[in-house]
Amino acid sequence: MRLYGPKIGWVAAVLLLNANAAFALPDCPKTDFPHNCFDKYTWDDGTKYVGDWQDATFNGQGTLTYSNGDRYVGEWRNGKKHGKGSYTYANGTKCFGEYKNDLLNGKARCTFADGDVLEGIWKNHKFTGK
Repeated sequence: MRLYGPKIGWVAAVLLLNANAAFALPDCPKTDFPHNCFDKYTWDDGTKYVGDWQDATFNGQGTLTYSNGDRYVGEWRNGKKHGKGSYTYANGTKCFGEYKNDLLNGKARCTFADGDVLEGIWKNHKFTGK
């Protein structure tokens, strides 16, 4: 009797990897403005963005590392933090949650550098309660 389980598992893994690659954005062309592509850009002050671009601005998934050490990893829309993301401040404070137009809006959890935690609903980057 032959066992096909391990072979089928490898085939499924290869198909899944190839399917994910089909959804990845291509690298941005170096001679045109970034549109529906993946690229990185570093500003003169050291701020760096790595992620998805559309119409020459951040759209999709990306990471922005600021020159002061702060970092945002998450979703972007029209150049603003929008969707689920995590913002880590240089001092160690970290906020994970829902962003809208660059501000915490919706459910979020912030763990401060001193260990205090604030979790609940945020509106325009202000905590409104649980």
